[in-house]
Amino acid sequence: MSLRIALASSSDSDLRLLHRIIHGKQGNEIIWQSNNGMDVVQRVRLDAPDLLLMDLTLPVLSTAQATRQIMADFPCAILIVSPSLGHETQAVAFDVLNAGALDVLRHPLKGEDCARVLLEKIAHLDAFIHATQKRSTLTTEVMAGGASRSTLLADRAKKGLLAIAASTGGPAAVVEVLKGLGAVIPWPVVVVQHVDQRFSRGLEHWLNEQVPMPVVIAKVAAKLRAGTVYLASGHSHLIINARQTLDYQLNDKNLSFCPSADIFFNSMVEHWQGNGVGVLLTGMGRDGAQGLKHMRDHKWHTIAQDEATSKVYGMPKAAVRLNAAIEVLPLQHISLSLRQKMGIKRAITRR
Repeated sequence: MSLRIALASSSDSDLRLLHRIIHGKQGNEIIWQSNNGMDVVQRVRLDAPDLLLMDLTLPVLSTAQATRQIMADFPCAILIVSPSLGHETQAVAFDVLNAGALDVLRHPLKGEDCARVLLEKIAHLDAFIHATQKRSTLTTEVMAGGASRSTLLADRAKKGLLAIAASTGGPAAVVEVLKGLGAVIPWPVVVVQHVDQRFSRGLEHWLNEQVPMPVVIAKVAAKLRAGTVYLASGHSHLIINARQTLDYQLNDKNLSFCPSADIFFNSMVEHWQGNGVGVLLTGMGRDGAQGLKHMRDHKWHTIAQDEATSKVYGMPKAAVRLNAAIEVLPLQHISLSLRQKMGIKRAITRR
């Protein structure tokens, strides 16, 4: 398989470098190039690419604005490739992800290693893009055999914990779920989002601007408090230990993603002394599927996002194939199921 790829950057040298790295590799073709956001939107309308690579800071029309217009009118896969991803641009990066971009590549495009990382990312997206194009209809699936409403509500009084895992396309999906819960919730929430360590603090700040409950980076020995969202840092794998506090373990080089959803889900089953729910959202790969299956096998409630609303139907698809999810739900329905599980009658929106 090969992709028709478009490039957008305000830097002519970056455009030349991207063209040299991508064109002809893996059968991919560069179909056009642009240097500002307004022109990008117009070109997509005339000749939509399979994949659009954009710089984070386009002029005339910002990258976030261009992404919103494209996803509203002529949606296509968008990957942000920026040579500069410092602290000041991280908020912009998460705005672009929220607007519909699939991922942000932080690496400066210099050297063979960085070129290899970019080509590997494109190769991974290739399968997703072609699968999406072949999908003629989008369906919603709710798996049979789940726990009954009365059984779920009977667990309300138990000490609860909500764990949410996501990867590609995850930040916006996490926001929608958390917003739907409201500002006052009776459980702590742990979010395992595949993210580079350099993005962890930026994601924390961005989430605090988007959702009604407080969001903090998970720290070693932290005790989980109801109503707080704990965000896994990208440097190691977050776990719950036997003392019922948060901890980290060193990254296993055999694992493709860090932090790992599988590792956190498994630690919940082993150590958490109470009730809980595991949620697996949009993302590339299989991380979280085995851990979600482990949770279901031990009588935990499990939810996977459905294909129709997933940016990338990889992680939740792997969970569905393992029969790991009691419920397979559209993104907009997940918070309602969680509110029922937590015993929340209605979402309180104040901060």
